[in-house]
Amino acid sequence: MSESTIHFWDFPVSIHLRFSDSFRARFFSQAIRFFGSSIKTGAFLNSVAGQKGLKRSAYASGLRQQKCSQRIFFPAWAVAALSHETGMDLFSIEREIVAYRAKGGLSFSKQLPISVGPEFVGIMAHLMGDGSDKVTRRGAARYAQVSLLGRQKFKEKMVAAFGLPSEEVISRDGKTVFIPAAAMTVIKARFPEARFGTYESFVPEAIKNGERSWRLAFLSAFLVDEGSLYESISIRTKNKTLIQGLLELAEGLDYSCSKMKIFVDWSGTPVFGFDIRNSSAADLLRDINSLAACHPSCDLAQKQNQLEFIASLKRGSLKTRLEGETKKLALAALSEGPKTAMDIARLLGVCRRTVRTHLNDLEASDMVSQVGWRGRGKTWQLAQFHKTSLTNTSASSTPWSESTNTLP
Repeated sequence: MSESTIHFWDFPVSIHLRFSDSFRARFFSQAIRFFGSSIKTGAFLNSVAGQKGLKRSAYASGLRQQKCSQRIFFPAWAVAALSHETGMDLFSIEREIVAYRAKGGLSFSKQLPISVGPEFVGIMAHLMGDGSDKVTRRGAARYAQVSLLGRQKFKEKMVAAFGLPSEEVISRDGKTVFIPAAAMTVIKARFPEARFGTYESFVPEAIKNGERSWRLAFLSAFLVDEGSLYESISIRTKNKTLIQGLLELAEGLDYSCSKMKIFVDWSGTPVFGFDIRNSSAADLLRDINSLAACHPSCDLAQKQNQLEFIASLKRGSLKTRLEGETKKLALAALSEGPKTAMDIARLLGVCRRTVRTHLNDLEASDMVSQVGWRGRGKTWQLAQFHKTSLTNTSASSTPWSESTNTLP
């Protein structure tokens, strides 16, 4: 299946359209002239509504209002029906549409058609990861993300796929993005089999069999929400079916993966997951960078740097250090100020697990101490007595370049 488009005549019946001012009156005047009067035009639309199983409405008065009001939205199916009956060109009409919405919801401003591409598919993965399709007062779904960059990237995906919302869609506390009803209506119409509940969601077959960009965008979006990128690339969730689908995606993209694993969380609930082996990290990074070159919102957002770090750790590429040398370098790094194990790992070019082992040894020797947390990582500092011994150390003796944060 190739990347497809959704035209206004493909929209579900609940989607309404707004035309440009210059075109609106001309279109409806031409339709009324074709049928002879607004009453006859309304009767035609009521007939079509009946065929679609819709409730009949006062379309005649609506047509008259469309000729003089710029704020009224009109059903997409009705515009398509009038166009077919009068012989007006659908593509020319589509170019005059300036906004669309689901009845009663926020509108999107976008030049149609809608492209079903990586951003569209990525939004679906986000909703399965940290989202919900439960209706709220602000929208038909919501996406929770504590990372500012993660929220910005999600909003960029939504704008690229569906257009600019008529109102701000980020909550007051800044941690939730609301998805207007029109977007969810289109998503569910395009992928009717899709589910977004914690235990009901799965990777739709249309995505599994879709273009490589679809599969990669879906996987990368889920990594943003549910991926753990430290020494390795891991995905965990309580939904076994979803994990199986993601594993199929990753293997289908030619990444080396572990078998599915089963864990138990603090409450005794089974958690399922798998790892993308570090040997494939460079390939994954290359593919995501290539995708993001054309679709900038489809990278790993706040986790992009972590993937870059993992990809840089090639087995056997680091020089073997003398015994105790890594500890000395870790102490030198901490002499510049508190750091997390990941900070030190990046400076020394080793994995975080190695640094943690050395820090635990140094803590047991009262040479370093924990000073707090930064995100999910502990922050370490030199013990007070050891600070004194390093006070006179020149900054120039630091064994790495400050500009590159790499060993010489």
